[in-house]
Amino acid sequence: MVDRIPANSDQTRGKSSGPKVSKYSFLIEHQTIRGINFRNIAINLERNLSLKMKRLKSIDILRGLAIFGVVFHHLFFAKFRYGLTVERLSEPVTTFLSSGWLGVNLFFILSGFVLYLPYAQGRRQVTTGSDVLRFYKIRAQRLLPLYYLSAAVAVASVYHNVQVGTTFFWRSVANYAFVTYPFSSETFMPPGNWVLWSIGIEIWFSVLFPGLLWLTNRYGIVRVLIAAIVLALMVRYVGREYFASHSTRVVLNHVSDSVLGRVDEFVFGMAAASLYVAKYRPPKMQSALLCVVLIAVSMELWALWYRSELPYVSSVSFNLPLDSGLFLLILLAPRLQSPGHGLLWPMQAAGIMCYSIYVWHGIILIPFRELISQSWTFVPVYLCASLFVACITFKIVESRGRPWKEILPPILQIDASDDVISEKG
Repeated sequence: MVDRIPANSDQTRGKSSGPKVSKYSFLIEHQTIRGINFRNIAINLERNLSLKMKRLKSIDILRGLAIFGVVFHHLFFAKFRYGLTVERLSEPVTTFLSSGWLGVNLFFILSGFVLYLPYAQGRRQVTTGSDVLRFYKIRAQRLLPLYYLSAAVAVASVYHNVQVGTTFFWRSVANYAFVTYPFSSETFMPPGNWVLWSIGIEIWFSVLFPGLLWLTNRYGIVRVLIAAIVLALMVRYVGREYFASHSTRVVLNHVSDSVLGRVDEFVFGMAAASLYVAKYRPPKMQSALLCVVLIAVSMELWALWYRSELPYVSSVSFNLPLDSGLFLLILLAPRLQSPGHGLLWPMQAAGIMCYSIYVWHGIILIPFRELISQSWTFVPVYLCASLFVACITFKIVESRGRPWKEILPPILQIDASDDVISEKG
């Protein structure tokens, strides 16, 4: 977990300032004064302060936007499908309502931002093997407990009729255990919980992250971003040209959407973190307009491609305007956030809980899918069931049983102060 560092401190300038001195160290050192036990008071003050300074609010709200888009896509994409179904609306509206799946792109960019921010600020560094191991330990503690729990449920739900001990069963277990399913077209969207494909990409990006840090420290974030874009375009081209059936317009591909095919999105997030630390703030109105235009262009390109109005391989470049627009959105978000009220609280809370919501919304949708196709009245039931399970795992697994008041923000205290963040992501 990253501690809050004042903007003018030595550590934010990349200099060592010696051991960290707590603002409550005097109370901790002098345990009792006139019979009052100040040690416990001080420890509680520090703990409460650190709990309040774990989140970057605008990032949580963007995460909430992303998870809303993904859940909406899995619920209603079949109703719209870029105008290819009976649901006839104006083309811009249909395109927008068919594009919720692009929330995954936002998740990837935000992951790069969150992971790189403490390193860009000089709060963390990866210069030794122990630094790398520490990063892996923190990241594993963040991702793996909930991942393995959801994987176990997925395996049990899909393979309950398969005899335990068969080669097929153990191969499936190994794919989940070692996160090897993203490397095969047959298992890229893993049976039982297909949404875990993106979690697999997240895990493998975490594996590559120390190497990207080394490259960034050596060559600079601009060169690394350019190299990542070129590499990702090449990988996406190979995937679309040689590892996909051109007769059907399937968006995801185990090569094009592999960790190397999506690495540019993570590095876009790293670049945004660098600019955020440098306190670069793009012009508000012009950047907001450009952000909307870039995202809209990408949505329209994907719509034309899905309707077979553009060549199959052309889709390799469609994410570039989207990622550029999301890049601007991350830089603009702290300035666009509305202070002083709780209207954004549901989105922020959903963003904080997005990991639990994401891993469960797909597997819970499976038994509801037929019911929802018959009547939309089952949608609230499905959403309540998904949120209920997500709340349980968020509190018990992700938050280690801490009280709700410590893991979710107060409803009426959302503000625009985005000066702290959790390294866990």
